[in-house]
Amino acid sequence: MAAVQFAKELLASGDVDLLYDPRKKLSLISKRMDNNGLMGLLRKADKTFEPMKKNGFRAVNDEGFMVDLIIPEREMWHNEIVQFAKDDLRTAEVPSLKWLCNAPVEEVIVIAANGMPIRLRVPDPRAFMVHKAWLS
Repeated sequence: MAAVQFAKELLASGDVDLLYDPRKKLSLISKRMDNNGLMGLLRKADKTFEPMKKNGFRAVNDEGFMVDLIIPEREMWHNEIVQFAKDDLRTAEVPSLKWLCNAPVEEVIVIAANGMPIRLRVPDPRAFMVHKAWLS
């Protein structure tokens, strides 16, 4: 995440939702967190990131840019807290997100600010569009 920049003017909603599938290990984060969790990773990119509230799912920086850590709604017997470090962001369950996790995946290569390529795996844009329409 610290190697990826999202230009705020290119984002319609002014925030980024990190969709985490708890069925799979998030290798990008697990290799770079240094036991500081997602907040530590966000602070490597921008030192002004703070959780909006203790044990919350959203972080915000001084410019109001928000990052949400979301997962699909789980069965009620899955009640363990999903977070990457003590006092880190906790996931928020979003109804009807499971089908988006199971949608076809697009893999694209983007170029970071330092010129290095980064592989992004994102849901099929058509599925994402349907999800956003459903949310609205």
